[in-house]
Amino acid sequence: MVSSNRSQSPGRTPPFILVGLLVLVCFLAYNYWSLSSQNSDLVVELTSMQNRARDVSDENTQVKSSLDAIRQELSIAKKNLESVKAEVTEKTIQLDNEKQECANKQSELVNCQESLATCAQSLKVEQDEKVKIQGEKDAMQLALDAAKNAPKVCDMASCEGPVKEVVVVAAKLTGSQMIGDALAQAGLDAAKLLEGVIIPPPVPVKAEQPAQSVQNAPAPAPVENGPAVQAPAQQDQPAEQNLAVEEGQ
Repeated sequence: MVSSNRSQSPGRTPPFILVGLLVLVCFLAYNYWSLSSQNSDLVVELTSMQNRARDVSDENTQVKSSLDAIRQELSIAKKNLESVKAEVTEKTIQLDNEKQECANKQSELVNCQESLATCAQSLKVEQDEKVKIQGEKDAMQLALDAAKNAPKVCDMASCEGPVKEVVVVAAKLTGSQMIGDALAQAGLDAAKLLEGVIIPPPVPVKAEQPAQSVQNAPAPAPVENGPAVQAPAQQDQPAEQNLAVEEGQ
């Protein structure tokens, strides 16, 4: 058929082919224009996106720098925090020690206060005792001064025993009668002092009597507050007589 058409019109193009080509050209022109417009938009958008990517990259770089700085600061902060924690732990230990020491000091203070109160009480007791003793001492000193300044009076009731002993010894030497007269002249109670004591005066010894018989004579036995006793004569004892007389005086 083609060969027949060519044989029919060899120098002319069929109209439907020309229309098809025109439609195709228009379609291609439209597509080109559309693609060109999209390409321009894409180029603009690409440029914008590249600019944004550049900005983002710069921002990313800045963020990375900031992040590195923050990491360094965080590391320093961690080190400082650890140092502060260690210091806090040390301060806590010191605080506990101070609290313990304060508690010990408080306990010592309480003990010292109790000891001080005890000492004060003991001191008060000692002072009261001292005042009491001082008062007793003053009273005794006054009594002693009064006794020193009081007139010396011999109480016959308290001196009766020693006086009676002396009177008995003197009566042995001189006789009861002579001692009684002497006591009566002195204003003393001779009957009371010589109660139960009756001793005769000694008998003088003859010159021819040997001294041996006189010395061997039995000594009289004194009797106080009892029956009368007869005493034999004694002589040749001047030392004892003088001593007895001095005691009687």
